[in-house]
Amino acid sequence: MQETRLANLTERPNIFQAGYGVHGARKVESYKMQNLWCLHLYDYEADLEIDGVLLSIKKGSISIASPGSKLVYRYQGKSPHFFFHFTLKTESDAEQPLPFINQPGAFGTGLRVRLENAALQWTQNKLWSEIRLWDALWALSEQHISQKDQPSWEPKFTAITKAIGYIEKNLALPIGLGDVADITGYSQNHLNRLFKKRFNQTVSSYIMLYRMNRAAHWLKHTNWPIKEIAHEVGFHDLHHFNKAFKRIHGIAPRNYRLLSANTTEDNTQSVNQ
Repeated sequence: MQETRLANLTERPNIFQAGYGVHGARKVESYKMQNLWCLHLYDYEADLEIDGVLLSIKKGSISIASPGSKLVYRYQGKSPHFFFHFTLKTESDAEQPLPFINQPGAFGTGLRVRLENAALQWTQNKLWSEIRLWDALWALSEQHISQKDQPSWEPKFTAITKAIGYIEKNLALPIGLGDVADITGYSQNHLNRLFKKRFNQTVSSYIMLYRMNRAAHWLKHTNWPIKEIAHEVGFHDLHHFNKAFKRIHGIAPRNYRLLSANTTEDNTQSVNQ
């Protein structure tokens, strides 16, 4: 049975409800959110069934269910989790696959921490939480596509997954090829060869492009100061950030933000050539 759903991620999700909940008072519970997507971030182990597909929940797992899906939980006891109930734009040809379940390990703790904070901050800062959720949905979709494209028998994919997870988790830090190679257990030269084969670019180029695409996303969809965005993507010198952004996107960050106010599409480059 299909274990993914297609989602339109061209616009920011609209969170209807988010927060922290505890289940498990009953051993079996079923839910059906007729008009809402559901993302759950688990801190327990249990069995989950989504539209007849049996899944195993582990601590750190993330599940995603589309509107109208039937969810059946079989708990083992007290079951705390963070959750988002939200809507997505429906009319579009640009649809991204979202897997039913994402097991812990693919992204380290970075994605989890950001989602937890977004769930807890939703009542105070709805826009900030929606942008964090939006980033997470894109990251989960991109990771699923990369995993699907890679032959399941090839162990080298594990190194790429670890590398991408480390980059995403530490985007605000001054990371480089050596840092990423250490995490994967491969030499710098070998890891670069893997990235060139998979993405047609070196690790350092991938990191820079990922930073600049994230910056472009936040320039368009937030009113954060440019200096703050620069810090979020690992630049503590605004002059260097401006030069790097212009080199990738062909326009200064301030002008990009002004032009983006009149467009409907991100002017971002692909990190998956």
